[in-house]
Amino acid sequence: MLIFLFLVISVFSKCETNICSPADAISEMKTDLFPKADALIILDRIDEYLGAYAFRDTAKNPPQPPSRPTYHKKFDIDAEIAKIRINVESAPENVNFYDFFVSLQKLVKGPSDLHLSLKIADSTNYKITQFYTMNPINFVFKGKDVYLRVVNTILGLSPQRIFGQEIITSLNEKMNNNSKIIKINGVDATQFLSNYALKYYRLKNENGAIAYMKQLFEVSLYSSFPYEENDLKFVLTFSDNTSVSFNSVLYYLSPSLFKSNDEAMKIKRVIDQKTKNERDRVSNNEVIAKIPFEITNTDFAPKLKGENVYEYTLPNIISCTKRVIDDINMNILVVNSFSPTKVSDFITTADNCMKFFDTNTHPILVVLPNNGGGYVSAEDYLYKLLFPSTYYTKRYIARINETTEKVMKGGFVNSLIDPLTNTLRSRDQQFLITGKLTEWYSNPQTDTYGDVLYTHTQPSYLNSPSSGTYQMKNVRKSNEIIVMTDHFCFSACSLFAKNVVEKKSAITATYSGLPTSTFRVVGESPTVVIKDEEITRNYNVDLGTFGLSMKISFMPSLPSDESDFVPNEYRTHQPEEYVDIDSFEDTESSVMEFIKAAIQIYENHQIQCNDNQTKKDDRCKESSDSESWGSLCINGVFNPEQCEFIECREGYIRDNNKCITANPQPNDDQETSNQIESHDQDTSPAFYIFLSLSFLLFV
Repeated sequence: MLIFLFLVISVFSKCETNICSPADAISEMKTDLFPKADALIILDRIDEYLGAYAFRDTAKNPPQPPSRPTYHKKFDIDAEIAKIRINVESAPENVNFYDFFVSLQKLVKGPSDLHLSLKIADSTNYKITQFYTMNPINFVFKGKDVYLRVVNTILGLSPQRIFGQEIITSLNEKMNNNSKIIKINGVDATQFLSNYALKYYRLKNENGAIAYMKQLFEVSLYSSFPYEENDLKFVLTFSDNTSVSFNSVLYYLSPSLFKSNDEAMKIKRVIDQKTKNERDRVSNNEVIAKIPFEITNTDFAPKLKGENVYEYTLPNIISCTKRVIDDINMNILVVNSFSPTKVSDFITTADNCMKFFDTNTHPILVVLPNNGGGYVSAEDYLYKLLFPSTYYTKRYIARINETTEKVMKGGFVNSLIDPLTNTLRSRDQQFLITGKLTEWYSNPQTDTYGDVLYTHTQPSYLNSPSSGTYQMKNVRKSNEIIVMTDHFCFSACSLFAKNVVEKKSAITATYSGLPTSTFRVVGESPTVVIKDEEITRNYNVDLGTFGLSMKISFMPSLPSDESDFVPNEYRTHQPEEYVDIDSFEDTESSVMEFIKAAIQIYENHQIQCNDNQTKKDDRCKESSDSESWGSLCINGVFNPEQCEFIECREGYIRDNNKCITANPQPNDDQETSNQIESHDQDTSPAFYIFLSLSFLLFV
């Protein structure tokens, strides 16, 4: 088979250089053939593994936010698998590997869940693994307008070499003239970018998808983002009615096309670093019980980073410092990731930052830039440090299925705690379980979403111990901490941010995304993920046999309300504020920009009040035409979610705990008087109908 494949490459190769057009690159990738029998094995394995996918049922008819009845897109995994199976079974001896793999990518991308993924190793030599999609620009939002930024280099190469001098000169001219993009491919620029991001970048909210798109638009591995050919052609129309066109380039890493091994190795090193950065950004939300806890205090002497930015830092993970602007002090904690090499390092740095914050009583800004999540215990520990009064143990559930049972018996059950007894679910303390799982699994619960049933385990806690013991002395009130996310805030990051919103532990704000958006969320996918290798024990042939690997959303977190079983995956936790800042960087200017914005938010939320005091507030949902309700002061801030009755509005009186109309029923003398006084009034039938309708409105 491999001999035949190489013959196809030598005869039908479409790309004569590394720089390949979309049409030629896709034609080149389509020369790979693959045995039909192996394709069916892959499809069977994926179907089986997706038995443990938390949202396989729910995705068919997901619960929607009250104000957005079509927010979550419906996707039927079973129907999509059946469609792929028909295509494979109808093929002759071999299938086109490109078409088959792209159909599998569409399957895993259907639920708009970035945790659910399918990867193929570049060591397989399938051509689809050897192409990178490149674009010469990225997009910048200023206010409600869209602008472009020409990239300096792509994988260490100049954009002029890849796209040609003429195109780059035209784009640079538009960038230097600060020309506003009004349309892309004939569509309003903002709307086009929203549609494009939601189509390819697998997040549920357009703002998170835009934030992720801006990380990947310049260069991305084609096998991870297999764009359709028509979506790789761009016509930018500017406010002066001129336009610039360009096509994406697919850069081919075929060794035979490099002039020298040195050139190939240079590109490979850049790609390896980019791949590592991407892997660090979108991390596994793994159970921390598997991680050793080694305390290395000597690694954490105070140090500075970049432009003398931070007081303490675990680079690219967690950092902190303090600044003063106009005599106002503000602490800042930057959390880039919850996925350090060692969780103990994260905990030590977090402790050092909290000790640093304990030297003052100034407000704290928490920034979560491009945070792809990480370990539950790291998120859990940081939340407990900052918000001890609202900390709670989070509940998780799993879909009932043979594959789920296999994962649990394979050792995962040792990470689960019974909420009633606070003991491990695995009573015999064995890593591998050979007998039956107990009642928490064998006596499941079922939730209904329209005509869809979701049967899941009874809730469990995660056994995610941490080695940290520090407790803040100067714990801030909820209006003294500002938490800012860029909408991308993913996995364990969203677990942190969503809990802040749900428990009203701090002031929340978002930045980046689309400035014109009307529906923002602080993050997505607070769900535990597993790898396919946790399912495939004892298989002679699994996905790894073919160079494939999967990650699967396994245990979704639940809201703090113990009667609520709608997974947080489908909960839209919205921020209180939005800040028109495009991105955060580890520079002094960026830190100061964010602190200035945080100070403004902080001052806007400093409503002085005493706890349990109330103030009239029409934001209270109980307020009506007849009743005035007031928000209750909690931790120095009036909270419109906690309201009490104040008084009846004018024209109403209190009666039996209700406000009723204060107009008394007229007596006989009043009726006679009213009849005499009304002789000169309009007494047409329409007038009497009007009076009758008026009366009904007040009944």
